[in-house]
Amino acid sequence: MNKKRTEIDRLTILAGGGKTLFSEVGVRYVIPRYQRAYAWEEKEIEQLIDDICDDNDPKRDYYIGSLIVARRKADDGVEYEVIDGQQRLTTIYLLLQCLLDEGYFSRGEVSVGEALSFDCRSKSNYTLAYIRSDARKSEGKEELLDQSILLAVDIIKKKLAREFGDRVEDQKKFVDRLKHVVLYRIEVPEHTDLNRYFEIMNTRGEQLEQHDILKARLMNYLDDACEREAFARIWEACSDMTGYVQMHFFCRGSGEALRRAVVFSFPQRMLLGSFVKARGGVKASSDGLDISKIIDPKFEGG
Repeated sequence: MNKKRTEIDRLTILAGGGKTLFSEVGVRYVIPRYQRAYAWEEKEIEQLIDDICDDNDPKRDYYIGSLIVARRKADDGVEYEVIDGQQRLTTIYLLLQCLLDEGYFSRGEVSVGEALSFDCRSKSNYTLAYIRSDARKSEGKEELLDQSILLAVDIIKKKLAREFGDRVEDQKKFVDRLKHVVLYRIEVPEHTDLNRYFEIMNTRGEQLEQHDILKARLMNYLDDACEREAFARIWEACSDMTGYVQMHFFCRGSGEALRRAVVFSFPQRMLLGSFVKARGGVKASSDGLDISKIIDPKFEGG
């Protein structure tokens, strides 16, 4: 009988040779579909940076928290599903990207890479790709970008400017400090019931709310990746209280065609089963649009 083991790895935000927490060869981190979206605001982000800066001994290791992960099967490396610590992990990723943008180190000197992604959150993934891009133009892309992530980038850059300004020596000290900021990656045993794990975390006052657990349980019945993507897009559109649900399906170039499909054709297929089966060819409008095309963030209607 195989014993369940918990693997624990000691990691630092920056390591030697220009490596970072996200540049382990073949290692990727995935924020799973049952996690809430990125939600840290100014208070949490600035506190993280302050915690890094406040130690009087810059060479002493500072423990910033733990990262609870579950190993996923991957053909081309190791993929970790982030069970706990995703808000901190995402903020560290954004911090490193901001340090690159602000010239704390050159792009050739340090690699941040593409080792972080979101499961069934295409808008979040598009935004991460957007902030990695050298030439950023947000005009015409507002509907495709995750505003919470963009706001976090803005908060980080303003915090760095206030703390260090153009003082190269202070900037260098901060970068050196990151080499001593320690994060422990804790891998849960194989076959752990992750949904149950989340429920236990939630009862202890952690991040998940009741609607997050409900979403996780419902999505657990969907084995197909396209079905999960469809469910996640529909869930997010319905949970956004800033406007009518059909308006949250607006994507680049879709215009009125998409809204007609959502408003006039979808009501007759409101059962989830109809939505997810639509990807196989059930048409959602007289224009020949089907749900798999409409939920694609790159959808371009006529």
